[in-house]
Amino acid sequence: MPLDVEAVVLGNRRLSSEYNVLELAAPAIAAGAEPGQFVMVKPTGATDPLLRRPLSVFEILRQGDRVTGLSLLNKRVGVSTARLFDAEPGDRIFCLGPLGRPFTPVDPPAEAWMVAGGVGLAPFALLAEALARRGTAMRLYYGARRAAD
Repeated sequence: MPLDVEAVVLGNRRLSSEYNVLELAAPAIAAGAEPGQFVMVKPTGATDPLLRRPLSVFEILRQGDRVTGLSLLNKRVGVSTARLFDAEPGDRIFCLGPLGRPFTPVDPPAEAWMVAGGVGLAPFALLAEALARRGTAMRLYYGARRAAD
């Protein structure tokens, strides 16, 4: 069942001038997220009619056995993603999820081939974890528009 929360930004790791990983305190959403699912996010306090943006769940954040939140891989493209790129710890982000149909991990002896480009890489981090737990061999084929990406 999707939840709608006002998540606190825990961290914002800049990967490049366009990409970042945003860490959100949304443990209830993260606890129910499966590989391939996404959340709809929007910075709080926006005065214009910005719509929520769909971002794949990148990582489930944990402290020991306790789920503390989730992370999102973001690319600064427009107004909404720029606000997410510039978010600072303590800021709040509206977060609705988990949404979408999850991937179905394959079992050995099958081998999983994952194909992604750009931010399309995001959902494969959780899938790779699930495949590793099953002992499934995997390959990732990744493409990007530019070498910097």
